[in-house]
Amino acid sequence: MNVVLVLVVVVGSCVCGVLPQPTPTTHYPQVTQGNHTQHVAINDKEMKFQPDVVTPETAVKKNTRMHGDKSENVKANNHIRRDSRVSQRLQYILKETEAKILEMNKRHPNRGKLKTLPGLERLKQEEMSRINATSSPHTEDCVFVCPDAESLAPCTCDPCTHNINCSFIASFEQLYNIFHSTDFPNPRFNQFLLVGSFRTDHRATSATSGTFLAQTFGNISFTSIWVEEVSQLTVVESGAFDGSEETLKKINFRWNSALTSFPFEEIAKMTELDLLEVRFSNLTAVPTLPHNMRLTRLYLLDNPLMTTMPRMAFAQLPNLLILDLGFNSFKIIEEDSLYFSSQNVLVFLDHNFINTIHYNAFSRFQPVGLDVSSNNLIELEQQVFQPILDHIIAQQYDSYIDASDNPLQCGAQEWLTQNPSYLSHIFLSDSPCMKLT
Repeated sequence: MNVVLVLVVVVGSCVCGVLPQPTPTTHYPQVTQGNHTQHVAINDKEMKFQPDVVTPETAVKKNTRMHGDKSENVKANNHIRRDSRVSQRLQYILKETEAKILEMNKRHPNRGKLKTLPGLERLKQEEMSRINATSSPHTEDCVFVCPDAESLAPCTCDPCTHNINCSFIASFEQLYNIFHSTDFPNPRFNQFLLVGSFRTDHRATSATSGTFLAQTFGNISFTSIWVEEVSQLTVVESGAFDGSEETLKKINFRWNSALTSFPFEEIAKMTELDLLEVRFSNLTAVPTLPHNMRLTRLYLLDNPLMTTMPRMAFAQLPNLLILDLGFNSFKIIEEDSLYFSSQNVLVFLDHNFINTIHYNAFSRFQPVGLDVSSNNLIELEQQVFQPILDHIIAQQYDSYIDASDNPLQCGAQEWLTQNPSYLSHIFLSDSPCMKLT
């Protein structure tokens, strides 16, 4: 029986993106200067941090960049069974896998090859078809009543998207004062946006200038809170999201490089929270997450100081689907540290310094897929990896283990190389001492 090892390699620095969810049109916030109100064209910046905005033209550009310079050697049929037994949930997981791979290679273009899933082309075709089907002209009348523009300034309110953009504030104290001194005719909004460092001409100097304050939003609630590239941000206080406990679905904190403290305990109060992301910060340890029935996606990647993962950290997340701990600094994965109450978790541990995984790290349910690429593993221990492969095969999951770019010793994986069914669900580097065909 012939077994083909799939290896996808792309050479060079390729800036790629993942197609976001479309909405019919893009609205620019208004900024009042003197007696003139102008629409500020910040679309490039918004597109980076607001994944719910896209037009067919930008989608085509992203797709062109994605496929322009790539050289692929993909035998998809070896890794993907195209049959009716693949559930919608697993297709969703597959897309999340691809999104993660593309995002991390965009952030780290010089760290090696750009990998793609075997289903990349199919997923992109599906995405383009969906965009074309939903790109009808915007017909909403935008009757939402925003606060008085002068009182809200320098924040802006968009009556069509129901978003508040505070990317031009000078400090967290100013942000707090705006929400506690402005009259809001409507207390519920879709998205809060804060992107970019504070204005240098009004830089805050008080002791709390780097602290996202408790009860910042007063009685105002949001469905999504997005804070990105705020270089002054060091601490998010407990209670910072008060008012949105029953509405908040997404929390995205990205590329706030000085952030060291985040109130993870707050998710116990958030009854609708689906996604939590704290990436490219200075967190030092994985938190023990409290119980949350709704949370499905947890992204704690790209925290270079994160070295510690406590036992049972994720045990109280019964519906978790995506756990991303890539690009951190873990060396040892201890017993029970990846104890899951969910049977459908896709786990990313890539680009760490992992040399040891305890045989009972996955001490309850095995993951549906695992990425341990670019670590320091010298052996794929049978006690650790065989149960995962058996689970993937038994459930006919559309997934795999990626163990490429590890210094694996020759001859240490005989249990794996002697089983063709295992080899069709694992990626390994094509090293001189690992001949698998």
